[in-house]
Amino acid sequence: NKDLVVFVRKARMISKTNLNSNKVMGPGSVIIPRLGQRRYPKWIVPFLARVQALLNIRKQWQEVIARLDRMDINSQNAPLIPVVRSKLITMPWRGDLLGFTQAPGLKTCDIACVLDSTGLNDLAMNALVSIINSEIPGYKRTYVADSYFADRLARARRDSDEYKPLAIPDVAEIDSRVKSGSLSTLFIPVHGNNHWTVICLNLLKMEFWYANSLTAKPIVPVHVVDALQWWVSSHFADKVPVRVPPPFAIPRQRDAFSCGIVVASVIRHAALGQPKWKPQTSEYHAMSWFVQLSDDYPAIEVSRSFLFTIQTSHACCFVARLHSPLRS
Repeated sequence: NKDLVVFVRKARMISKTNLNSNKVMGPGSVIIPRLGQRRYPKWIVPFLARVQALLNIRKQWQEVIARLDRMDINSQNAPLIPVVRSKLITMPWRGDLLGFTQAPGLKTCDIACVLDSTGLNDLAMNALVSIINSEIPGYKRTYVADSYFADRLARARRDSDEYKPLAIPDVAEIDSRVKSGSLSTLFIPVHGNNHWTVICLNLLKMEFWYANSLTAKPIVPVHVVDALQWWVSSHFADKVPVRVPPPFAIPRQRDAFSCGIVVASVIRHAALGQPKWKPQTSEYHAMSWFVQLSDDYPAIEVSRSFLFTIQTSHACCFVARLHSPLRS
């Protein structure tokens, strides 16, 4: 948060100084139309951008807290709500998320989407995938691909008529599992049109099923099916999997943001026999995933989190006055 401290000091300097001073403006300046014809130093542009980013993060966490306040305190939720509240206090609102080497680049603010209404992003989904893969015993010969797997195959399909196993670095691990016979069931999260769905591919039976929590009769994206069949045929002498119905009823979401949690829970149910997601248990599932994602955070982070809230409150007061389109 050192950079934010510097920015807050600059904000205070602006509020106390004659803004038309050449000393403050430096060699160049910008005009903020909402405040008339006053000219501001050019560093105000990245300043506003950084503060706006912090405002967006704060808004996301505020929504998480608001949803937590609205949650039904039933027998399932009651034990988890105080745990989640504790996590919200002890975990800094931004920065790298500890404990997830399998999901590089994951930030603490990325897991806010597990509890807010924006829906999972790819980083958060892949963190859930890493949890599920760590829970699957080796004898099951089951694996969950990351959310980029289908798109990687589709791009490779467009670029070449023939797939060469092990040629794509990010697919090579799964290729190796197929060649060694250690993979029989592959789950593939699919992210398109701001919605999550999942394909389950059975390589022994040469069949796949598709789950979409929005409809009982989902249509699998054509480019995904083509790429998947192309990939499988390269491993199994031109055999292609056929589509079959899911082995259980796919739950239906009643909101616009639970699809990612539904997909993760469907995979967990199919692979490990865990309880299925239901609209009545949506809050419980979301909180359970959040607690697992934030499991590695120590309590010493509380002071940093508290400092962050104080710092953003100072910066937000300034941005409330200055935030508007800029022109040079």
